[in-house]
Amino acid sequence: MVAPRAASLGERVDQAGEALAKRLGARPRVVWIAEGGLGPAASRVDAGSAVDASALKGFGRDAPGRFAWMRGADGLVAFEGGALLADGARAEEVGLPAWIARRAGAEIAIVTGGAGALEPAVAAPSILGVEDHVNFAGLTPLRAPLDEKLGPRFPDLAQAYDEELLARAERIAARLGVPFRRGVLAATAGPSLETHAERAFLRGAGAHAVAQSIVVPVIAAAHAGLRTLALAGIVEGVKARRAYADPAAMARAAAAVAEQTARVVLALAEEAA
Repeated sequence: MVAPRAASLGERVDQAGEALAKRLGARPRVVWIAEGGLGPAASRVDAGSAVDASALKGFGRDAPGRFAWMRGADGLVAFEGGALLADGARAEEVGLPAWIARRAGAEIAIVTGGAGALEPAVAAPSILGVEDHVNFAGLTPLRAPLDEKLGPRFPDLAQAYDEELLARAERIAARLGVPFRRGVLAATAGPSLETHAERAFLRGAGAHAVAQSIVVPVIAAAHAGLRTLALAGIVEGVKARRAYADPAAMARAAAAVAEQTARVVLALAEEAA
């Protein structure tokens, strides 16, 4: 007996994207991929519109995460609780929400997550508007067998981050009084935090902050042709040479930066609607 052929990545994206648009009742314009969670913006989720990833055929039966409309921000769908590299997920599974949102009709992706500072000038809590990245993890969703309809085989990531969206986010943050600066983000796979030597290396490579999230979904979003903005929430400042991470301080900073990020994202989505 011949086993049934497994669906290709492109077929999975088609199936899930069409199903998502149908379940949502309309095609989104902006997708917010919240790798660090929605924070206080969770209160703006339209729970009645929530679509579990596991309910979409292309995601797979055990896929974590859900899509849902955000109230008060017309055209904005959030995706939270998805697969993470630090939990052992494959890069293509982490990138899947961006491809599927594009297939469902999205034109803009906003990717958010937590990060640690590599320079003293990058304080916690604050937002780093990502203008470029260094993929120190070496992981990319594009190594999966790709269908050409998902995007080009060899995409040019020099234009991965949309300058106009970044400028708008910077302007909105200034208006809202949210600490914000631009910079380069380094990506690691986690889940361990970096050694001092690794941080020094990344700083020497030109990075201002380091994260275990954000970069992989950005690659998928840019590959799919989405205009992409990435906001890294700084939850830890630069540590002294022999200092240990302070989980309690990081948790406090994470709560503060989640509030900052939500304010900027929602204001930006309202402008983009």
